[in-house]
Amino acid sequence: MPQQVPFTSINLPVDARVSMKLKTRIWQQEYIDFGSLLVNPMLDGKLKLTIQNSNEGFSPALALEPLNKPKKISSIDIWLQAFYVFVGIYASATPMKLQNS
Repeated sequence: MPQQVPFTSINLPVDARVSMKLKTRIWQQEYIDFGSLLVNPMLDGKLKLTIQNSNEGFSPALALEPLNKPKKISSIDIWLQAFYVFVGIYASATPMKLQNS
């Protein structure tokens, strides 16, 4: 009997914006920051130049900061968004195994 696909969609997959490096860490059951599931991978490795007040006086200081910081999980809604992405990635590794459980 052929395997049946339980659901198909014409939308982008929930993990479309997650890097392969992060997906691999999930599949290997390594720790990840949930906020990193909600960032734009197109901005990976890019920096922004900011001017900050110096701790030692009144002179400003220049700083390079990553443009793509993990999103802070500040509400249950944001946590759920990240969890949906996590489950989508985790389940994509072994969909039939999870279906038969």
